[in-house]
Amino acid sequence: MRRDIGIAVVLVVLAGCILSGCLSPEDSSRDESPKLQLVTEEFPPYNYLGPGGTITGSSTDVVREIADRLGVEAEIELVPWAEGYNRTLSTPDTALYSTARTTDRENLFRWAGPIGTYDITFYARNDSGISLSSLEDAKKAGTIAVVRDDARHHYLLERNVSGIALYPNDESCVRALMSGESQLWLGSAVTASQTITKAGYQVGDVRPLYQVMKSELYVAFNNQTSPETVAKWQNALDGMKRDGTYRTILARYGLSAPSAEETTAVSSAPGIGIEDTPSVLMALADSRFSNIATSLEVLAMTSEARSGDWEQIRPLLIGLEARSPQARFWYALPDGTYYIYHGRQPHHRQPGQPSLLPRGAGREYLARLCGGQPFYRPDNGNHRGTDL
Repeated sequence: MRRDIGIAVVLVVLAGCILSGCLSPEDSSRDESPKLQLVTEEFPPYNYLGPGGTITGSSTDVVREIADRLGVEAEIELVPWAEGYNRTLSTPDTALYSTARTTDRENLFRWAGPIGTYDITFYARNDSGISLSSLEDAKKAGTIAVVRDDARHHYLLERNVSGIALYPNDESCVRALMSGESQLWLGSAVTASQTITKAGYQVGDVRPLYQVMKSELYVAFNNQTSPETVAKWQNALDGMKRDGTYRTILARYGLSAPSAEETTAVSSAPGIGIEDTPSVLMALADSRFSNIATSLEVLAMTSEARSGDWEQIRPLLIGLEARSPQARFWYALPDGTYYIYHGRQPHHRQPGQPSLLPRGAGREYLARLCGGQPFYRPDNGNHRGTDL
């Protein structure tokens, strides 16, 4: 990444880096983030109005913890989903949670997360006699109740599903289902029990029929929000996941954080059909690379990166390497020299000189991937490489 003063941070990412983090909060700027207006909807257990009129929920607790760590005030307002969604699209310094990160929304917002996961599942009245084994069956079953502008609404639109009835919230969807206005409700197993109860019915009155997919939930920032602010939120969340705070918050609401295997094995996740796998993988890759790029944008604007002083740059590269062991980071200067940190030994390479680096796993693969010569030479034990 080359800036106007000619200093660049050059990133080479291996395939495994798609699912890794990037910059730790200790390495990011300590400046206070701009004040944000946070909006959310009634969507238990993630976000909902609790006793005494206090907005609570797992995602709310996560968002408040991030704000506390950044030293900023978290002003949260609970509104209908469509209102919050459209306000965040049009109003600077606004963020919306819990928001499913979908392909059609990717470029509409800036993203920090994930802060949770949820499924999309079809429900029917327990006495309806309806059974589903595919989305095609759902299209033929009757009217589908869904929340307006929700990710589930967009899911149906993208698949050309007609016969949709739109409502402001899931409680209204359940009431429409039970009254016979709709034959199906597109809901979520995570929130179904609370939603059915709040709508005034017994959990046994409604039954799940078919899960179509799972989705990750994020904080969606207005697109004019600075990359620095979004990166700070992402880095604080990453820190919560490393120190166990994130898992502890989810456990308070009977939720669990996905394991590394569940996060990686996208193609085998329940509810994701084989036809959706390529788009899901692309969205996941875009998500992770976007987070990495945002952190690098912030890093490149720091006084340390602009200084050209190796002693100031060195801790930044150490932090990056520690957070992303499958990636390699270079700090390049206009004269063609660059700094790189491998293991515990920093290295500064001059133009026209071979790169002499200590032995370490993965270097030979990295060099071949980038079109250079293998770094590892068994005859002398050194790593040698051409410019990549």
